[in-house]
Amino acid sequence: MGLWENVPEQSIRSVMDTNFDSLANKFSHNIYHTTKGRLRLDILQREFSQYLLPRFEQESLRLLDAGGGQGQMACWLAQKGHQVDFCDVSEQMLTMAKALASEHQVAEQFEFHQLKAQQIGATLGRKYSLICFHAVLEWLAEPREGLLTLLESLEQGGVMSLMFYNYYGLEMHHAVNGNYQYMLKGMPKKHHNTIIPQGRFKPEEVEQWLVEAGYKVERRIGLRVLHDYVKDKNLQEKCYDRLLELEWQRCAHPVYRDLGRYSHFTVSR
Repeated sequence: MGLWENVPEQSIRSVMDTNFDSLANKFSHNIYHTTKGRLRLDILQREFSQYLLPRFEQESLRLLDAGGGQGQMACWLAQKGHQVDFCDVSEQMLTMAKALASEHQVAEQFEFHQLKAQQIGATLGRKYSLICFHAVLEWLAEPREGLLTLLESLEQGGVMSLMFYNYYGLEMHHAVNGNYQYMLKGMPKKHHNTIIPQGRFKPEEVEQWLVEAGYKVERRIGLRVLHDYVKDKNLQEKCYDRLLELEWQRCAHPVYRDLGRYSHFTVSR
């Protein structure tokens, strides 16, 4: 039997969804001002350019970004001519997203709403051909229910771009760093009030939720499939362009895909 076989998983959940009002600046500094945030965004944009957006005939979509954070991805989509319903529970994140939209001169293409993902359908009452739900699932107290509730706002023939924190990527990170006792304990969250996600999900677990509810995962990729395993961290910046190309070439390969720090699904009805 392998070292980690039959080790009970510790389900890490909060009694409430996480609100980033008190963590917005820290999140910005630790994620978007580093190569890990930059690479995540670059891979997502390539995925949209090559696989997601070409499926739509219309040049301008009305799309939903649920839990859009500071708005980097939404602004990129707005620059391509799309209209964005932008929702986040954090007032501070919304303020940052509004500022970024103004900076990129796309503010007129946005509607901003301070809403939880689970409230969007009942509050806005719209159906969308494209929903972005990126790095939010791991911060929900009831992730399965939150995901399926949000998917009710997806129109027939539409797709959701779903990205979530990958259990296997986190496990491999601790394995290569020799944190075996921590793994045997089920990788419990170490600190409170941090930007370390409270949840992490096995991709097959999330896919099962979706299939049971009548949805289909059309395509799967991993994000940060190589980046996080680089021993010399200086190379993440120094060799960023080459690393990005290698990531893109491998992100859909099952061997690499399932070791990415994040998993991305293209979900359809």
